[in-house]
Amino acid sequence: MRIFVKSLFGMVEGLRLSDLNYNAKKHMKGSSWTGNFFLFVFLLYSVSCSSPEKVKRLHLELPVDVDVAECEPGVQGGFLVMSESTEPKTFNALVEADQTSSSIQSKFLSGLVDYHPIKEAYIPALAKSWKVSGDGLNYTFHLRKGLKWSDGEPFTADDVIFTLDCIFTHEVNEETGEVVVNDETGKPKYKYRTRSASDFTIGGEPMGYKKIDDYTIRLSTAVTYAPFIYSIGNIKVLPKHKLFDSFKDGTFLEQWSSKTAIETPEEIVGLGPYIVELFKPSQRLVLRANPHYWRADKEGVRLPYIDRLIYKFVKNANTEIVMFSSGETDIAGISATDLAWVKKAQEKRGFKIIERGPSASQLFMWFNQNRGSNEEGKPYVAPHKLKWFTNKLFRQAVAHGLNREGIVKGVYFGYAKLLHAAVSANQRKWSNDKVRRYPYDVEEAKRLLKEAGFKINESNRLIDDERNLVDFELVVFDGSQRVTSIVTTFQENMKDLGIKVKVAYIDFGSLLKRLDKSFDYDMSLIGWGSSSAAYDPNGSKALYHSSGMHHVWYPNQDKPATAWEKRMDDIMGEQESELDVEKRVDLIKELQMIMAEEVPLQYLITSVGFIGVKKKWRNVITPPAGTQFWNIDEVWDGDLVK
Repeated sequence: MRIFVKSLFGMVEGLRLSDLNYNAKKHMKGSSWTGNFFLFVFLLYSVSCSSPEKVKRLHLELPVDVDVAECEPGVQGGFLVMSESTEPKTFNALVEADQTSSSIQSKFLSGLVDYHPIKEAYIPALAKSWKVSGDGLNYTFHLRKGLKWSDGEPFTADDVIFTLDCIFTHEVNEETGEVVVNDETGKPKYKYRTRSASDFTIGGEPMGYKKIDDYTIRLSTAVTYAPFIYSIGNIKVLPKHKLFDSFKDGTFLEQWSSKTAIETPEEIVGLGPYIVELFKPSQRLVLRANPHYWRADKEGVRLPYIDRLIYKFVKNANTEIVMFSSGETDIAGISATDLAWVKKAQEKRGFKIIERGPSASQLFMWFNQNRGSNEEGKPYVAPHKLKWFTNKLFRQAVAHGLNREGIVKGVYFGYAKLLHAAVSANQRKWSNDKVRRYPYDVEEAKRLLKEAGFKINESNRLIDDERNLVDFELVVFDGSQRVTSIVTTFQENMKDLGIKVKVAYIDFGSLLKRLDKSFDYDMSLIGWGSSSAAYDPNGSKALYHSSGMHHVWYPNQDKPATAWEKRMDDIMGEQESELDVEKRVDLIKELQMIMAEEVPLQYLITSVGFIGVKKKWRNVITPPAGTQFWNIDEVWDGDLVK
């Protein structure tokens, strides 16, 4: 459930997620002198941080299998400044980490494949090519030859195998030599517990892997798994020559900590475009161009073009927009509330504002349909309310009764789009624009309620067939003005249907407990912004599948509670084993049709994002989904040629 709340911060309140995505920021409150004071403080801060020295490029020989970029050729040099409200917690890619840590790791580490958000296709990275067997169970990857780690050591298949060993090696009893078994599950324990181990347990079996030669590896799955290529790109390859000793002595997960970055950043080596040069907590992180990076432009100039990436850490995310508008940073997400005043600084500060379009994130409400009971045998949901919530007509009526158009205009200043399907229109080929829609229509809502057996009593209140007054409680996170505005609108709209809604604003921890553990609630609202689902809907499997922990309206089901949920489970299984992309797309579109018809989630809106970027940067290409600087190694400073 933490992924929901994190998304709630990013989309509903408008706080920027890491890696400079386009989620909007909450407008800084206060009078004009307060804003000027913050601006003055940051101007002083900037002056205290002198410009870094130019990086001396070594002009080393390019690798045999160099990857030639298709971008406009540029020139090397310059530095790009960003701000971050959170700092990296670890530089080890196999340690469970927050989004900021993962984002920064992607700057100095690489995977076998990459996803190209413009082409909407998987492209070669450390692997120059791959071949899938006819049955879809075996993947043979051919690695690039001549690549070197940032410290000059050669990259080979041994590094990939080592990384997979770190994920999949079982814990062994040193005295007996036997594999240690988990007492709860009866399954072998992994030596190092990482999320990747469960992600790559497919068909109940861990992914198989084998070295064929120094530049060829073969990966295998127990069953056909269509999203495999997408998923494998999430594994960042680690250097065996640096981390093997810690793997043997059991300290692997302690390596490449923040302390390492502070004291001995040269120990953190990678294959990405940058390397860690300096880390000063609460101040800044500096990444320097990797002299051995394996990509070059069409003229043979080694990428990345930019000498240094500089992250400035700020305590208050609400001040990041002030830094950008005053020229202290080169890029920032901009909220609808900030848009008007930030635009006024465009010419003076030399930046442009790009409209990203609808976000891939989603905002929705749902009714608790959990049929279970607590340890005392008390149902999680009162029986008469469960009867309402599990009635499709009731859910459809509520959907028609909410003025989402008003929310777009009044809460988002028009910078949001109505969300109709389980997959945002942002994910172009996957989204289904033919799903059933629920425009604001009070009369249609009343008709559906009547068809479902509800009536209006003498007090103008809605009652069910047992004369129970229809009222319920909506629990939401306390701390978002936008959420408050949305739920207030919902309350007022439901009054028009004779429904009384009580809103309970609770703290972060209490919300998680009620949604994840006690299931003591009627209705809730949250955002879904899984990074793993940004390019492939299979990343939201835990939301769609009845056994999923994020199947919020009734999670962790032993078996599907309804026929339509059974069909959704079947679809998720079928699309995972379907290698024909078009057939996968058709299946996901069918799932969206079911979700729109059954309305287990009351979809609200998806915000329209804006990004501010200084005009001097070249090769800035805005993708439909993902981060703005997805091609950071190709971006260059146009002012260097003036």
